[in-house]
Amino acid sequence: MTHWFLIFHQVDEGINYEIVRSVLMERANCQYLASQTAAEMEAFSRTEDFPKIVEAYSRPVRIIRGKQIESAWEVDASVFEKDEEKALWSAYLEAVDKIHPGVDVKTFVEASLLLIQPLEDFFNNVFVMAEDEKIRNNRLALLQKVASLTKGIADLSVLPGF
Repeated sequence: MTHWFLIFHQVDEGINYEIVRSVLMERANCQYLASQTAAEMEAFSRTEDFPKIVEAYSRPVRIIRGKQIESAWEVDASVFEKDEEKALWSAYLEAVDKIHPGVDVKTFVEASLLLIQPLEDFFNNVFVMAEDEKIRNNRLALLQKVASLTKGIADLSVLPGF
């Protein structure tokens, strides 16, 4: 089954084209999993949590997009200056234990919900682009980690509202 056939079939089944596309961008190598994920994501898109999660992931992605972030950068908790950084790191560590490339949408959503308030607090109280390079790079690395949680599941950046 080609990717186009899967797209047409799922759209014919009532699944939003952008949802199918977002899933295929990460799970095209496994047609069954992509099909199942798209159906689950379509059902999830009708909930009140869907826009919250799309927004939660969009903010880190928008900040790191276009920045020269080294892949070797690791988050160093000893560099955190604010409680909001610590809280986001803690929420990330809890979420990353539950999210992996083969995870179902329900588990992904439940883990992602852990990030919403810590991300909100972080963005309201932390200036990411601090003058101190070590602090700035650590904050960017933290946001890179959060943004990477969707890898292998769905590319949320193609969805409306991202």
